[in-house]
Parts: sequence; structure tokens; C-alpha cells
Amino acid sequence: MYKFIGKNNQMYEFDIPVIKFNYKCKTDEFEAGTNKCGDNENTSSDTDNYISSNKISVGTPKRVQMGYKGQFDKLTVFKRSRTKVFSSDQTQAVSVFKMLDKFPKGLSSQAKDIYITSKACEADKEKSVKYGKVFISAATHQLGGFGSSKRDTIVKWNSNKSPLTEDILAHELAHSLDCSDGQYGYSSSNEYKEAFNKDGNKFVTPYAKKSYDVYNNDKYDKVMLFVEDFAEAIKLYVTDPNFSTSYPNRAKYFNKIIKRW
Repeated sequence: MYKFIGKNNQMYEFDIPVIKFNYKCKTDEFEAGTNKCGDNENTSSDTDNYISSNKISVGTPKRVQMGYKGQFDKLTVFKRSRTKVFSSDQTQAVSVFKMLDKFPKGLSSQAKDIYITSKACEADKEKSVKYGKVFISAATHQLGGFGSSKRDTIVKWNSNKSPLTEDILAHELAHSLDCSDGQYGYSSSNEYKEAFNKDGNKFVTPYAKKSYDVYNNDKYDKVMLFVEDFAEAIKLYVTDPNFSTSYPNRAKYFNKIIKRW
């Protein structure tokens, strides 16, 4: 669990880290996930050109149901091949496709439906009551999608508070990858556990370790012990050039499974 102190000493908690070092600004000081530089690298012309040259179809804004408790948002669907991005902001949608372009095909091909909404995750209120403090989900992965949809769904919640970054997108796509060979088929495999052991039994992030501890205390969720370590490791695999040096056995395993796609 990652914590962030916002304005008026408001405590926020995120399932995964949403604040990453900005090499352009030379700072890691952000306010509620917002880039202090204030730079928008995508101009309207650049965005239009990208959409045209990448054969992205743009639908008309529609009222879209978010989750299962009657939340709706007015979003436009941007579609390229099998990937649909639902967003009210064309620049945000294009940024998703550009991030996917950077990822290995075996990971980017997992992208099905991606929603970007300023709405809060409907489970946050319940979690806030449970934990006795404000709980804000940065993003979630939903196997099977919303309503009648059978497609994997990634939702970036609270987009007005924090952006969808490469870190978050890679983490959530890793969950999709993990469920592409049976539910949590990769992270629960003996091969992954062996790679983890050979890497010195080291969790890649504190969140991965915390998740392991939580599931280890739940007799029903043993299959999920390494779910978050897998997702966090995939995130670092595609964003951190030093990952293969620090975790060579997991890197070797990822090279193998990603090539399958």
C-alpha cells in the first residue's frame, strides 16, 4: 500500500504507486499525482496527426456505465485494432496508445478495454470505512469487464487527481497477462515461484510484499500470493533498465512468456 499526503494533510492510499520520477522536471515532488511542470507535450495538432496516422477510429460521446452501482460517465471510445480506450479527453486517449507502443507486444496485446474517468472507484467508500481513513484507488483490473462485456477491463479512476502513467498501465496489463493462461496462471506457477526463489526470495516492491502477507493470511486466496509481485515485476521489467540485473531469473521468465504473444 502506498500513502500520499495531499492538501490539508489529507491522507490518500493507492493500490499501486502513482507518483514516478519525472526526468524532464528533475523532481519527484508531485501534488496529488499532478505534474508540477505543467507541460503538455501533446499539442492538438500532434494528437490529430497521431490519430490519423495510426488509424484510430473516434466514436461519438456516449453515456457509459462505470462499474455496477449505477455510476455513469460521458466518454468517447477511441479504437485501434482490438484495443478500445474510453475517455472524455482525446489527448489522454492518445497518450494511452503511445504508452502501448513502447511496451513489448506480448504485454500491449493484452489491452482490451481501458477506461479513463474522473469518477472514484465504487469500492473506495467501503474500503474507507473498513480502514478508517480515506482510500482512493488509482486503477483496477476487472477480468470479464463491466455488465455483459466479456473483455478484460482496466479502469483509471480519479483521473482528475492523478494521471494514467506507464507504471500504472504496465501493472494493470500484467494482471491481464497473468489471467491469459488461466486465472493467475503465470504468477501461481511453480516456474514463477522458482524464479522468485532464485532471485533471493526478494519482493520487487513493498506493495508486492504487503500483498503476499495479506493473501497468506487468507485461506481462500493462496493462489494469489504472488499476483502483485508478478504485476509489479512486469511493471519494472518494461520501465526499469536495471531490472534484469536485479532480478535476472524473473526477467528470463518474462522473456519467455511474453514471446508467446
